[in-house]
Amino acid sequence: MEFIGAMQDSRVPQHCIMDYVSEMHGGPENVLVTARHEEPLDKEGKIISIFWSHANAVTFDTTHKTNLYDKPLCMLVGANHHLQCAMFGFALLGDETVETFEWVFSAFKTCMGGEGPKVMLTDQDPAMPVALRKFFPNTIHKLCLWHVQNRFIKFLNELYVRFEEEDFKSQFQSTMHHPLTVREFETAWAMMLDKFHLHDDVTMKNLYEIREEWIPAFFKQDYCEVMVSTQRSESMNKLVKSAHVDENTPLHEFAK
Repeated sequence: MEFIGAMQDSRVPQHCIMDYVSEMHGGPENVLVTARHEEPLDKEGKIISIFWSHANAVTFDTTHKTNLYDKPLCMLVGANHHLQCAMFGFALLGDETVETFEWVFSAFKTCMGGEGPKVMLTDQDPAMPVALRKFFPNTIHKLCLWHVQNRFIKFLNELYVRFEEEDFKSQFQSTMHHPLTVREFETAWAMMLDKFHLHDDVTMKNLYEIREEWIPAFFKQDYCEVMVSTQRSESMNKLVKSAHVDENTPLHEFAK
């Protein structure tokens, strides 16, 4: 292991290390490699995904290119009672399918004693809510406000430019963030559509149809610790990338 570690520190490609070790032992079938039974394996016995945890509202997000294998790293990030970031768990994923997310949530649920978070914020990945409903049926699923807007940003920018003099952007942002009740939001949204004649606009219709999943006013009764987006996850992603790992980090160093 010290020899392998020295080669990895010297940036010897992983496949070269495996070829050399296999030759030392007379074939890959003779190389002793063990894995925890909880981790999913492929047909060749290689680990597909890895979950680990340091352990009310949790954000769940993934980031890419954090290691030599170009695999997604997902982070389960929440906040303590001082509104400081709290890390609940990590998972290095083989892919982002429903099955993989189900495995992540299953592992997270096990290490949390069978309990689930009250609220979970995610981006609009279609696989996440499917897995979430299966393992945390009582958890409130909330879409990240930033991701929702970003999905429609091309069309929103067109509206911002078209109604720049009327300052549509400010009214749109105010309608999203400021209403304290659902009724206030509905009233403000209707007034905005009337003012800018946007009743038939496809983008506004699409945003309105999923309003209960991302507009803060619909979550006032739920304690979300002032989180309306997965920004905490994004901040932790940046910290991990800038201070700990990069795209050239081998797995053994990544784990450390």
